[in-house]
Amino acid sequence: MPSKNRIYVMRFANLMKTKNDDDPDYEEEGTEKADDFNEGNPIILHTSIPIKGGVNRIRSMGGYPIVALQSESRQVKIYNLEEPLEELRNADITKKADRKTRTLDLSPISHFKHNYEGYALEWSPHKLGLLASGSNSGGL
Repeated sequence: MPSKNRIYVMRFANLMKTKNDDDPDYEEEGTEKADDFNEGNPIILHTSIPIKGGVNRIRSMGGYPIVALQSESRQVKIYNLEEPLEELRNADITKKADRKTRTLDLSPISHFKHNYEGYALEWSPHKLGLLASGSNSGGL
């Protein structure tokens, strides 16, 4: 259902399992403490941003918290994800209250619409902030 589509911004923590975890001869100092925290299980924090309609393409602007998406409704929208990223960075993973799933109603910082649905979307590797998009009509 188009109304259930979302962008997920995620943070992974407590990723402990390594190739030596199954080796009974390998013991690392401090493993007891690691096993106690969240019973050694990984933690996945995420914030979601509702997107109305199906997403054909989504692209991140290399190294920046800016994403562009192209939807089946011919829309191209650009979002600044700094706020949800900062929220996840500052969450205290030791507190269960900070691990709640959050939904953020974030407005696009820019948007435009093609005459036809499209699938071509990419940020320029040569000029910061330059976005190319295309539709099925062959136009840009």
